[in-house]
Amino acid sequence: MGGDALAAGRHDGRGKPGCLNVESTEQAMTRLLGALEVLFDQEAIHVSSGNHAGILAAQARITPVIERLSSLCRDSDSAAMRGRVAVLLAKRKATEDAMAAHIARIREDLNRTHVARRRLAKVAPAYLPRAMGYGPPRLRAVI
Repeated sequence: MGGDALAAGRHDGRGKPGCLNVESTEQAMTRLLGALEVLFDQEAIHVSSGNHAGILAAQARITPVIERLSSLCRDSDSAAMRGRVAVLLAKRKATEDAMAAHIARIREDLNRTHVARRRLAKVAPAYLPRAMGYGPPRLRAVI
């Protein structure tokens, strides 16, 4: 809120002069739940596309919203809000499951890569040029 808005006694062009429009707990929770829903959708898109940087960025943006929402939920007994939270938690659980599956696939790929490297290290000496010092030494008969 700018200094001139404070001097005018309002935060925008709406409302009566000298009155501040204060958001109620329910309004704040509704707004934050909407923001959280959008952020969860963005996170799910990043997970499905394998955008790891996007996942981390979305999670960094989600954390403060959850913290603020949890502090507001302590003051509210709204069943409707609890229902919306339950829906969002189910959506988040699905995203977490997708992330876990993605991590498992990456681990499998990494394990296969390690196995392939070990195999290559075992057979490489047979295929690399002897001039490079690889391979079994040849017997040299002295005539």
